[in-house]
Amino acid sequence: GAANLKAQTAAGEVKLKEAEEAWAANLKAEKAAGGAKLKEAKEAGKAKLKDTKEGAAAALKAEKEAGGARLTDEKAAGVAQKAEKDKLEGQVVSLGRELMEEKAVGLAQKAKLEARVGEVGAEKEKLEGQVV
Repeated sequence: GAANLKAQTAAGEVKLKEAEEAWAANLKAEKAAGGAKLKEAKEAGKAKLKDTKEGAAAALKAEKEAGGARLTDEKAAGVAQKAEKDKLEGQVVSLGRELMEEKAVGLAQKAKLEARVGEVGAEKEKLEGQVV
């Protein structure tokens, strides 16, 4: 009986360790994927902002060469750029929020596993008590 219990306990501990390792690997992969997503969004946002700035600068230069750039035109270009920048920053914040939500789900899974570890430990102690 005791040898059987020991074998079952050892097998349970191995299974638990495997589950924890799989969970950790999964969380790591989710973090990496979320980080890559966020990085891509930031880089795309920067490139878009740069294009917008260069486009606005070229348009402004052409207007000046044509002889008619007014202060209001410059302001309008600046306002459009700021709106685009704000929109892209909003996307980056949104992706950051998604990443935090994924982390929270991972932590909840970990908590469940830890609770199960406690249950298995309690069962083991109960069985060991009966064997004696």
